[in-house]
Amino acid sequence: MLRILKIWGIRDRIFKSDTCEVDYLELYPNSQCSVHFHDCKFNKFIVTEGEVIIKTGFDEILLKKGDKITVEPPLVHQFITLDLPAKMIEIAYVKEGRVLEDDINRAVQGGRTIDDKFYTLEEMQDKHMIDMMGDLSK
Repeated sequence: MLRILKIWGIRDRIFKSDTCEVDYLELYPNSQCSVHFHDCKFNKFIVTEGEVIIKTGFDEILLKKGDKITVEPPLVHQFITLDLPAKMIEIAYVKEGRVLEDDINRAVQGGRTIDDKFYTLEEMQDKHMIDMMGDLSK
């Protein structure tokens, strides 16, 4: 299993094929991912614990345990947690072609505001706040 530590929480990759990726996300309280969109990748989010706001270019939707939503490309989106941690499953898939790792276009980097302070990428690197990867299969 591949574990990816993010500033907003932990992403565990539980399945990967050419056309689909399934991740289990443990989200920290008061955190958010980047504002982004995908050219080809669909994202289905299923909340398994807590509450998560899915913000799109059209709306903000509060999802609770058991709720799900699919974000189709190229809709801009972001997930945001409230005062408590949350967990969700993310299923990323394509209808044609392959799931590409670089199919993400970020408008605003996620998690750069902490306690009302905005961090530059350099400050995040200095504080070791940038994403780190580790392979748990070893």
